Amino acid sequence: MNRWFYPPLPVPDVSAKEAVKKLEASDRVLAELASAGGVRWYIDRNGEGIGAVDDAVKRMSEAEGWTFTSKEGAGLFFEKDGERRIATTRIWNRKYVLVKVQDL
Repeated sequence: MNRWFYPPLPVPDVSAKEAVKKLEASDRVLAELASAGGVRWYIDRNGEGIGAVDDAVKRMSEAEGWTFTSKEGAGLFFEKDGERRIATTRIWNRKYVLVKVQDL
């Protein structure tokens, strides 16, 4: 079976193969895939469940000075200096989770 047979990514200009390779080459929990127009895309492993991915997003955002305010469904909400950030998680397949971070 071809190990690169994954569903299409919603990330512009990044193939599934590139996404997995970026994560494998990264020494971070969340590997950045793309950034454009105030939106950043990340990929993470789904080994420990979506809660572990949520925790990684919280740690990353808090390291950037954002304060976690709430979670609603797949959305994590943060605030900093009157600005808002929403991070949404989405299971891409059984092995990987995609994270979309949007600064508002």
